[in-house]
Amino acid sequence: MMIPFVKYSGCGNDFIIVDNQDHSLTEYLSPIHIQHLCHRRFGIGADGLIVFERSHPTHFHMRIFNSDGSEAEMCGNGIRCLAHFIHGLFDINGEFTIETMLQQIHVRVENGVVTVFMPLPSKVEYNVPLNIDEEEVFVHALDTGVPHVVRFVDDIDCDLLMKSAPKIRFHPKFFPKGTNVNFAQLLPNGIVSIRTYERGIEGETLACGTGAVAVAVAASKIYGLSSPIKIKTRSSDVLEISFDHSSSYVAMTGPAVKVFDGHCKITG
Repeated sequence: MMIPFVKYSGCGNDFIIVDNQDHSLTEYLSPIHIQHLCHRRFGIGADGLIVFERSHPTHFHMRIFNSDGSEAEMCGNGIRCLAHFIHGLFDINGEFTIETMLQQIHVRVENGVVTVFMPLPSKVEYNVPLNIDEEEVFVHALDTGVPHVVRFVDDIDCDLLMKSAPKIRFHPKFFPKGTNVNFAQLLPNGIVSIRTYERGIEGETLACGTGAVAVAVAASKIYGLSSPIKIKTRSSDVLEISFDHSSSYVAMTGPAVKVFDGHCKITG
């Protein structure tokens, strides 16, 4: 079967988007098929697969799968890319809602720029001590739709950071689901630089939207930064995170770029 797809990038975090409004592709959404489509040598290549569905004409629904085939609860860059895709498909401007696994997310598309309105993080714990490589490190845990840990460091380019990331990702403290791991550094210009090790991809990605939100909220607490906070991703693209602790939402604004489209053969 040949399936149409669109490849998108959100700050270098790349996704395959497939249109499953008629539910004809559901049988092809097994972990093996998703792993094949996301494989960077034998498939299209992506950090994840987004499935676009609708239950009725005005109801948009997103399913997001990691490149290992596991389904995730939410993806900040992914929902921004899907919002841009929906904007182009239906010529929709302004605000609309996309339902994820756990919640409905409001998005706004204006002149091609996408803003996602997400709930403020839950299950927040600051200064959590962890024993990593016989050293006690302190991290901040926040759930932004998916679980994240933030560790502020002095050198974001240190080669050892990603070697320690799996030990935090699989730490017993975060059993059984595990966690995404963000390293962040406050730069002299007030921008926060970030690197993310993503659960389900099991490696570093060029950007993570939900991770950027977690880092911004943690940075406001630890360093007293005021909203909006600019987060520099590993791709060097910048996400702007705006929030007010007295409200219940955080707004994430950043690029979403269509890279190419095509058809891919997939077998049962």
